[in-house]
Amino acid sequence: MKKRWGSRQDLHYIKDLLIRYGLSLLLSLNSLWIFYFFLLPLTLYPVAIVLSWFYHVWINAEFIYADRNIIEISRSCIAGAAYYLLALLTLTTRNIKALVRIKMFLAAAAMLLSLNILRIIILSFMHLNSLSSFDVTHKIFWY
Repeated sequence: MKKRWGSRQDLHYIKDLLIRYGLSLLLSLNSLWIFYFFLLPLTLYPVAIVLSWFYHVWINAEFIYADRNIIEISRSCIAGAAYYLLALLTLTTRNIKALVRIKMFLAAAAMLLSLNILRIIILSFMHLNSLSSFDVTHKIFWY
């Protein structure tokens, strides 16, 4: 028996496909700033809190001042593009229910954020203690 298009299952699949790819298209329309808007404070404040255990720290915009040193948390440090790609990956993967898709993205984003904060803390300590291996380590993380 030939499979016919137009069954409920087919319509559900097409609707899901259109929604997922429509959201992906919307996400690609100059929306990277949204990730940076939310991720800057989520990255900056935990790093500053940990550094404040060892140094006198204050924050101004995307800069952390630790004693007499300045640490800039640039857009590259925040890695907003990684979250953007993660969102596109979860949106374009088929056969995943919406709630599972959201949980997958949030879990992966939380892990990515945690590792990124840890990376910035390690590099900050290396910089603040004037370790000679800072430049090499920073470049290894960068590339």
